[in-house]
Amino acid sequence: MAQAIIRLADICNLKCRGCCGHWNAETASRQMMSLENFALLLEKLKKTRVRGRLIDTLRLDGDREGLCYPHIAEAIKMSKDAGFYTRLISNGTLMSAEKATEIIISELDLMEFSVSGITEDTYSRFQGFSMPRSQFKKVCDNIKEFVRQRNHFKAQCKVNVAMLLDDQMLKNADEYRAGIFYWEGIGVDCVYFTNMRKKAENSSITKLGGGDCANGPVIDANGDIYPCCGSPGDIVICNAFTDSPLDYYEDETAVSLLRALSNPSELPDTCLSCMKNGSPAYQYVHYSFRGLSEYASFKATGFKAFKNHVKTRKVIIFGAGNDGKEALERCVNNGIEVAYVLDNNHFLWRSEINGVPIVGPNVLRRIDLSQFDLLICTRDISDAVKFASELGFKSIFAYALFVEQDERGYSPMRIRYFHFV
Repeated sequence: MAQAIIRLADICNLKCRGCCGHWNAETASRQMMSLENFALLLEKLKKTRVRGRLIDTLRLDGDREGLCYPHIAEAIKMSKDAGFYTRLISNGTLMSAEKATEIIISELDLMEFSVSGITEDTYSRFQGFSMPRSQFKKVCDNIKEFVRQRNHFKAQCKVNVAMLLDDQMLKNADEYRAGIFYWEGIGVDCVYFTNMRKKAENSSITKLGGGDCANGPVIDANGDIYPCCGSPGDIVICNAFTDSPLDYYEDETAVSLLRALSNPSELPDTCLSCMKNGSPAYQYVHYSFRGLSEYASFKATGFKAFKNHVKTRKVIIFGAGNDGKEALERCVNNGIEVAYVLDNNHFLWRSEINGVPIVGPNVLRRIDLSQFDLLICTRDISDAVKFASELGFKSIFAYALFVEQDERGYSPMRIRYFHFV
């Protein structure tokens, strides 16, 4: 995917903690791109490349609030007609039934809602501190309405929810798990998590680190092209209307910036300021939770419910790594019988972990697996679920959902993306 982010309107109605420190809603230009200029831009973008690949995806929110642009539905339709895969990110506060209908009919490919937490307290720490506490319920209702209309029109538009986490929520394993099931219950297709990158001291800055840093062009209402969502005024690559950026990264300014990313001492002050002040650090890792048994049974109740379920059954652990070893220890300590540890690494076969044999799939193919529960302890959940289903497992669980708070009250983030299929 080669993506460009288009800032149709330099406007946002919230003051979220996750925004870059050098963008201020009160001092923003509030400029808007006309549909005429957007049409001209689309023609240019058809011929523009990012790292040698033609741009095929457009994000129309510009890292602001996409619904603040009054002609957003028309812009989406224009982008689709031009052949681009089209995304839109919104905080959900301005979504209405009427706007939902317009956006869905415009054939948007991906609607992403940024909603931090699933409680009023968490939401108010990130996004809602300048809004009434009732705003959280309104946002949830708006997303429900969008999903309902999407289903009503039988549209192909995918709906994702992004939850931004901080240290306080990372310590709350229950809310982390509950968030997964809450959004799945509403009917979204995917929920993913991003964490706040902490402020860094000069001595600890070794790289810029953010997944969106110089990852593709960000184009504002005037056509100025920036290397990131922060749109630093001292780093303008070129102008989309007056220049001809056939390959974004061939421009001398972009090349210099890319080179500087590996050497912070050469970075512009704006980039260092973003790093010091802290900004979201994104980890794009996808996992599919197709057919996981805890959807129907456990929701956010964790390992104790799993223990009660398997008290008369045997367990097979999938994965002989650190998570598998940890899960095995917990199972043994809780009186759960583990028959085998399954792993695809043939170098581990015929060895043991605490007396439990490590086996390959061929051994399990000779066993009636309907009598066993599988506890996945790998990070490649998507392939693991598919593989386990092909082997014949009927009851499949993901250990990551059962990770509870340790003695420090910390629950590690084992999984970032949950795709509901």
